[in-house]
Amino acid sequence: MPIFVGNNGSDDFVARGSGKGVAIGSTDTTGRNAGVSTAIGTMIFNTSTDQLESYSPVGWVSVKKLVPAGIQASGGIVNDYTEGSTIYRAHIFTASGTFSVSETSTDFPNTLQYLIVAGGGGGGAYGPSGGGGGAGGLITTVPGVMPTTATELEVAVGDYPVVIGGGGIGGQAQPGSPSVFNSLTANGGGGGGYYPSSSGQTGASGGGGRAGDNSYPGLGGGASPNSPSQGNSGGSAVGPGSQAYGGNGGGGGGAGQNGSNAPSDRSGGAGGNGVQVILAGPPTYDSIGGDGPGGQKQWFAGGGGGGARTDSGGNWGAFGPGGYGGGGSPNHVPAGYPTGIEAAISSGGGGAGSKGGNGASGVVVVRYQIASADTGTAKATGGTITYVNGKTIHTFNKTGNFTITDSSLTSVDYLVVAGGGGSGLGWNNTFNGGGGGAGGFRTGTGHPVNPSPGVYAITIGSGGAGSNKGSDSTFSTITSTGGGAGGGNSSSPQAGQAGGSGGGGTSHGGTNPGPGNEGGFTPQEGYDGGSGTPAAPNYGGGGGGGASESGSAGSGSTGNPANGKGGDGALSSINGYSTRYAGGGGGAANTTAGAGGAGGGGAGGATAYGSEGGMNLGGGAGGSGGLSSGIPNRRGAQGGSGVVIISYPT
Repeated sequence: MPIFVGNNGSDDFVARGSGKGVAIGSTDTTGRNAGVSTAIGTMIFNTSTDQLESYSPVGWVSVKKLVPAGIQASGGIVNDYTEGSTIYRAHIFTASGTFSVSETSTDFPNTLQYLIVAGGGGGGAYGPSGGGGGAGGLITTVPGVMPTTATELEVAVGDYPVVIGGGGIGGQAQPGSPSVFNSLTANGGGGGGYYPSSSGQTGASGGGGRAGDNSYPGLGGGASPNSPSQGNSGGSAVGPGSQAYGGNGGGGGGAGQNGSNAPSDRSGGAGGNGVQVILAGPPTYDSIGGDGPGGQKQWFAGGGGGGARTDSGGNWGAFGPGGYGGGGSPNHVPAGYPTGIEAAISSGGGGAGSKGGNGASGVVVVRYQIASADTGTAKATGGTITYVNGKTIHTFNKTGNFTITDSSLTSVDYLVVAGGGGSGLGWNNTFNGGGGGAGGFRTGTGHPVNPSPGVYAITIGSGGAGSNKGSDSTFSTITSTGGGAGGGNSSSPQAGQAGGSGGGGTSHGGTNPGPGNEGGFTPQEGYDGGSGTPAAPNYGGGGGGGASESGSAGSGSTGNPANGKGGDGALSSINGYSTRYAGGGGGAANTTAGAGGAGGGGAGGATAYGSEGGMNLGGGAGGSGGLSSGIPNRRGAQGGSGVVIISYPT
């Protein structure tokens, strides 16, 4: 008697074998889920998962893998690719999150190769010429990249936390923050030399020295002793010179080489080069990292260039270039002191004569071997293309083009998140800065696209520097508005700015609410920033608004954990798993600063710098706090860059 396994025994769903067995029908996850009144006991081979599945009283359950399989995990941006004859799956984290292993492999090694890069140090400032920021520490399992190769990590089922270190704020040359994967830590880069100090800071890579007054040029900061090694030393400055004229700053150290000493002519020292690490995808993959020689992709951890001035009055000298891999290189501003260009994702701060550039955020990449990639036939090009649950997903972390190649594609789903707002600065134990508002959040389904000509420009908004609004992100007719900056300046309290979400108000001197209705956008892109508090001595700045709620008002209560909290961001599953975007930055305070909103909001500082917003999440930056003594002000932190994600059926 023949045996049938199928939907109500119908052989149009499951074919009979030729007397030697039973042929199980195959379909993908979309086709499986489209079944109506599926009978308990129905079996299929799911081509999306390469899994034999059966319909049970609790739904579809796996029976047996029929082909070899690697680790099953989630987290970050997932990219499958082939290297030679080996297929890899990479998980790319530009913002903090979790790498979750749901199943280990019986067919391939349960070990991970990884790249961990910390935040770069901020460039130095104030005085003749600041030193370049040192690159964030770099740890990798790729042989030959660093003097010591890290050991691959064996994993089991469970969650592995990922922390992405923020770049240090320039000016007072804040060091970069560590990046952490599980128990592995890459240390932050050292800040460049700044007034009144001269020497660059010690860090994973050391900062460059500041050109000191008269005959006291600063020495480059050393590389911290780490095992495995993580970077190199900064370069020294040259003098003599007065504070008004002369002297050149040293370059920050990079992962690949030391920062250069400033030459004796009118130039700053070059930042040390970073290194190329191919783990996220093919050598042409450019969604992360800086460029290297000849436009090579995936270079990381370049040092920042040193600032320069002349040895006789009046003219600016040439600045040191940032190292390959994202080091910042200062920018000439004829009307005043030069500022630093913000470094690209990959770490390394820019040095400058007065306002040092911010260091860049870090990144974590992990990869492992799999049997077959989740593939499909994309109907367009652009961004990082992945295939999840029957959908083709294009993720843009950088500006580019979405180009339709299949005329059957006439509508798409989208998520467009703008850059988050920078936070307000703190001033001389008098004001505490407000948190930056999150970048505007817009999402929708069935958005019409025209296959002819079928080219849509994608703009990814950058995060606003301290006290500046974030930039807009765009796709087609959809524009998300940059987040409003948090209030804060050196002379009077300020309200937060309008934006996709409003910035929080600065503290003290009266209430300073964020703008109403987040700027009045239709449709609404976010929420208001919170008010600052006038209460002394424990006053706090307001939290920036997020995509799902307003920022909290600053509090005068000592130790209040809700003090100036940033508004939480909103959830989206457009990338195949639930992710929260566009959290507001927390307000600064003299005691307990406000926490950042979930979804990339930076934490406020307690008489300290705030944290930058989450990269590619549109997070608002955390407010910077005032000091009771010493340096009279702290620059605000930088908001996180935005993201555009486009999805359609495979």
